[in-house]
Amino acid sequence: MTDLLLDANWLARFASFSRLYVGFSGGLDSTVLLHRLGHEPSLVGKLTAVHVHHGLSQFADDWQKHCQVICAENDIPLIVRQVHLNPKANVEEQARNARFAVFSSLVCASDALVLAHHADDQAETVLLQLMRGAGVDGLAGMPAIKAWSNAVILRPLLAYSRETLEAYARFHCLNWIEDDSNQSLIFSRNYLRHQVMPLLRDRWPGVVGNLARTALHCQQAKRNLDALAVIDAQGVSLTEPFLSLDALHSFAYDRVANILRNWIINNQLRLPSTEQFKQLMTQVL
Repeated sequence: MTDLLLDANWLARFASFSRLYVGFSGGLDSTVLLHRLGHEPSLVGKLTAVHVHHGLSQFADDWQKHCQVICAENDIPLIVRQVHLNPKANVEEQARNARFAVFSSLVCASDALVLAHHADDQAETVLLQLMRGAGVDGLAGMPAIKAWSNAVILRPLLAYSRETLEAYARFHCLNWIEDDSNQSLIFSRNYLRHQVMPLLRDRWPGVVGNLARTALHCQQAKRNLDALAVIDAQGVSLTEPFLSLDALHSFAYDRVANILRNWIINNQLRLPSTEQFKQLMTQVL
């Protein structure tokens, strides 16, 4: 496949936002995304690329210049932000948090953040969450549309594999950078990508699609659990910073746990560990 179809639903979603901020690292995925969106007539004037300069690689300045050239050639505005990370701490988490802090500072309520995650990313995310012992929330992976901060995150490429994106890039003669850190097996995602996924593909060729489908099933289950939490809360708002416990005592453990988990997530807090959550349920409630 040498084209990435954006159906009427995606085009309607894009049209509903004033501006689309596209995360643009200069790598294959974001290069394909920016090129595809930049050649959609209905999106002319809506796009702004955002490049986050982490400063971790000796090539970081070159990557920034590459992104500036690509955006200039395609007449797409580019915003560059430099962030500073501690190389002795968890670099993966720091880099992710820094990127989203930059995005959050730019995106308004009438805008959307568009990211280039694809089916292989989704499959890796599901496996990583499985290795961490995650529940339905974690195994749901990344949704194609997600309310975030005061705006929305859109991932229009989730249905496509990395192989498809590479075929598109070669067909359109696109240039992209290769981040040298993507080869380092120190990082868990890279270990999965280079060591685990090839073995799984040899045994189960459709593993990427199967894991992505698992994420969709878990997303559906999560929506049902969220709806049940609202019903069980009996009119008590699950987005307020205070939760009345009076309505919870008539429910079994699992139903109360679902309400509490939903309330924590809606208040944009990190879920506690399984053991901490169990203590919260038994000692506090």
